[in-house]
Amino acid sequence: MLMPALLPERLSLYEAAESEERLLDLLEKNHSDLIYFFEACCDDETWCDTHPLFIKKIIDWITSQILSGILRVDLAKIAAKALQKHYYNLKSFVPKNIFFELEDDLVAINSLLFQGISPSFYDLIRTNCFEMNKIKASLKPTRSFEFKIIQEYIYTGEVKELWRLEESQILRVLQLARFYQLQDLSKDCEELYLRYISINNYMDYMAFSQQQNLMLIREKCCALSNSLQSALIFTSLGAQDLACEFTVSTATTLDELKAWAKYVTHFIAGSQVMEDLDLILILQQCPRLRSVDVGKTREFSNHMLQLQRFKELVLSGCRWLQDQTFKKLVAAFPQLEKLDLTSCSQITSMGWGELTKLPRLNSLILANCDALDDESFGLILASARHLRELVLSECRGLTKVGFHALATSKQPFDLLVLGRTEVVDADLLEITSNIRSLNSLDLTRCQNLTERGIFDALKNTISLNEVCLTHTAIGEKALSTLKQLKPQLKFII
Repeated sequence: MLMPALLPERLSLYEAAESEERLLDLLEKNHSDLIYFFEACCDDETWCDTHPLFIKKIIDWITSQILSGILRVDLAKIAAKALQKHYYNLKSFVPKNIFFELEDDLVAINSLLFQGISPSFYDLIRTNCFEMNKIKASLKPTRSFEFKIIQEYIYTGEVKELWRLEESQILRVLQLARFYQLQDLSKDCEELYLRYISINNYMDYMAFSQQQNLMLIREKCCALSNSLQSALIFTSLGAQDLACEFTVSTATTLDELKAWAKYVTHFIAGSQVMEDLDLILILQQCPRLRSVDVGKTREFSNHMLQLQRFKELVLSGCRWLQDQTFKKLVAAFPQLEKLDLTSCSQITSMGWGELTKLPRLNSLILANCDALDDESFGLILASARHLRELVLSECRGLTKVGFHALATSKQPFDLLVLGRTEVVDADLLEITSNIRSLNSLDLTRCQNLTERGIFDALKNTISLNEVCLTHTAIGEKALSTLKQLKPQLKFII
């Protein structure tokens, strides 16, 4: 019989079927083939129109198999997406096999589309219908007006009249979309919300974005604030985190920072602002402050030692950082979990031993510390005993002695960055053989590593999930073999 025009070549064997009944019988024996065959059918609308009985039967079969949990979830998603894409052409074949009880109505729906498009609906229908041997589930207190919008999106992938909704209605749809894990609809609602934000009300919406965990709205509020002045720069770091770069301390900028204090999680100090005690007092009132960056400051200020609670300290490029100031900082902030010492070459063995006073330190960044030698590095490893993340990129002073100390340090490293170091094949093999907890490894531009050395070091890793091999000696053939040996491993080339 004639097959769909866009049928994948690997499914051409089904051309031997002499009838629609025989074709469906054969496909039902291989769920993966059936779903990909169905996807090809949907894309050929003319074929669907000329084989209506087959289309109805295959949609019925997929619907029942998803409902009973027999069909794999990944295949259910493919089938639902294919049906959603061509819903208007195929809707007459789509059975309504489940009822949703709303606050003000009882609605019949197709479980295939709801379960395949929404993980939340997949669980809800399976738990309340299949496992309970019922065909009805409650969605109260959802009302019919709200549900029709959710249903339109699930069936068609869009809501044509969404832009017409009022602000309160958009919020309700947004909440439902997020609850049912409909990410694209959630994003569409959030984008519509942007039209209500202005210079006059952006702080109100900043509070709203915090309450509702809305990244796009937060970004718009930051942009509006930044457009009003240049001495205080806010940057959204996702739906929950907010960075504030405070470049100049004036009465105006201090008042502005005070207004944002409850949202700030990351603070970046300008060249001289840490000398202002009023600023320190405001930072002490930031309940969510987690990270302080003083890398751009010109001089050390004792005022900064009054800060508390934050867990990350960034000293990247600090010109004033020496053994004595490092000791003061470590003594003042024993709660530190992350320390960034990028390009801090002034610390000596007299200072590195202070790391023993940071019992919670689990992330240490030593990038571009060109003065770091094997002796100092050994002291670091002996002093910071609970590291999970270590960044050594461009630490070219380390030799096989330092890398041996790393490999035998018995620390539970999760992430290791060795890019642009002098690590050689034997060093890398010892590291990957001994550090079995490693999840992420960066070998960018490690010019001393050979293809064979990289291959041998990676092939026996246990927990590694990601490796960066940008500008290394690894070739296509060796990479292909590694991908076969390590299918779970993500390669960044």
